[in-house]
Amino acid sequence: MVQSRKTQLLYFKQYMILTTQGHEKGIGLEVFIKSFFKLDLLEKNHRLYCFKESLLDTLDNLRLPLSFSGGILSDGHKNLSLKFCENRDIPQTMACLLAAIKDSSEGDILHTLPSSKDQFKFENKKFKGHTDFLGDYYDLDAGMCFLSPDSNFLLLTDHIPLDQVYKSLKEQDLIQKIKSCISGFPKDRKINQVLIAGINPHAGEEGVISTQDQLIFDLSKKLNMEANVYSGDTMHFSRENINQLLIYPSHDQGLGVFKALYGLIGINFTANLPVRRVSVDHGTAFNLFGKDAAKTAGMEFLLSEVENWE
Repeated sequence: MVQSRKTQLLYFKQYMILTTQGHEKGIGLEVFIKSFFKLDLLEKNHRLYCFKESLLDTLDNLRLPLSFSGGILSDGHKNLSLKFCENRDIPQTMACLLAAIKDSSEGDILHTLPSSKDQFKFENKKFKGHTDFLGDYYDLDAGMCFLSPDSNFLLLTDHIPLDQVYKSLKEQDLIQKIKSCISGFPKDRKINQVLIAGINPHAGEEGVISTQDQLIFDLSKKLNMEANVYSGDTMHFSRENINQLLIYPSHDQGLGVFKALYGLIGINFTANLPVRRVSVDHGTAFNLFGKDAAKTAGMEFLLSEVENWE
């Protein structure tokens, strides 16, 4: 008898998908709860970390027949395991994130719902977001990647000013960062070719515009795999399959292309960590909170995608 994909996953899957609340006044809980109960998921692998009052606040605004008791949120057919957080000395985003990290095992998926940068305060330090915090917490150079249904992007720098990009690139071990990120990709996205955008327009135009881009050309020769350098404004035309990795030196250089191509259908994937951190590639949308109007397509793609990771 041929087993269904879901039956196979049920037999083999050992990891947990730990979802953390994010900002209590954002749309994260809304889009997650709607998507979880809409999709055919392996519910035993999921756990939601949240504050009870924030969950109730969201449920009050959703037109869904849901109820919870004993740490379970249910629609009568499917159950979602809950773990309520109570640390009120730090922002709710951080309290839920730390609780999930504490419970996580290597290889688990840490699914973080959208938050705002003012929430990332821990032990008298401020962080620029999940990637920045997780890199510091694990003392690793976390790679900010974005996955679409047919492409993979890696940003070599994230939330820094443009005039600091080249300095940051020089200070990093870029070869190690890229190789570590590639090794952390899901098995069905095995990377066999990288495309690297230049730092400056036209990849420096052979030094006419800038000599900074020599750093990128040198990098491409040291990776010991198929790697080519492109002008950042045209590199996306060379996308061919899911086994390529498009690498951009700066945040908006890559994300501008990604969001223009895929809109909200993308996964923010933090590579090179003991856990596999994922998030939708949209923000908190505070203006939609409580209106039961947030679109769930991005969350549905994320949950369906990570459900099939091994």
